[in-house]
Amino acid sequence: MNTRERLKLFLASINISEGSFEKATGLAKGFVSKVGDSIRTSSLEKIKSVYPSLNTSWPVSYTHLRAHETK
Repeated sequence: MNTRERLKLFLASINISEGSFEKATGLAKGFVSKVGDSIRTSSLEKIKSVYPSLNTSWPVSYTHLRAHETK
């Protein structure tokens, strides 16, 4: 599963659209559909500021998608 797929899976798990996610985080329109194999630290910081329950290791491993699920 690549980074884009994991991100889309996270959005589905919190029931939010790509556009709403991009707007809430201040990321560019189309960010989700264009994300590559990795995400810049600055983008991860924006995401983390809005979604603090998201474990920032999720791009590496789906099993760590959400921090509270790893306990």
